[in-house]
Amino acid sequence: RQGFVQKVFGILSIQLGTSVLVGGWVMRYFEQAARDNPVAVVLLLSASLIIILGVSCMSCCCPQFMRSYPENYIILGLFTVGEAVLAGVVCLQYTGESVLLVLLFTTLVSASLLVFACQTKYDFTGCGPYVLCMLMTLIGFSLVLSLASSFGASGPAFEFASLLMAALGALLFSVFIVY
Repeated sequence: RQGFVQKVFGILSIQLGTSVLVGGWVMRYFEQAARDNPVAVVLLLSASLIIILGVSCMSCCCPQFMRSYPENYIILGLFTVGEAVLAGVVCLQYTGESVLLVLLFTTLVSASLLVFACQTKYDFTGCGPYVLCMLMTLIGFSLVLSLASSFGASGPAFEFASLLMAALGALLFSVFIVY
């Protein structure tokens, strides 16, 4: 059971890390193209959606491919690249840094769960993984707040975010005491 959990979180961490890298690459290299030639972005989005839908249909209609090695990893890789390109296009439409930060936070939490699953002292089915997720999210959020404030970001939104982080930190500390 523990080996299965390690494998799942390992694959998930690789998928999320790939999404961060490819999404950042799309955001960087297609930002100017989005302004100059929006058709290129629409084509990129269309290709991404075709890959995602094609892989999804194939996994539903031909599930035997999802059970055979190395085809299952190739299909999963195609799906991951399609989703990563889609995330990059979303970054072009919104505040790209915030979308990439969410992907990065999720990757951090998943990698932490992988490390947690690799140890054998604590059972993975208890409350420990949930507490670890909260802790890693709080650490990531505090790093973002620290970096933002060191670059001069201030105002009511950051005051509220600091207050929220303090409250969540106190809540997490309480959960650690009970756990």
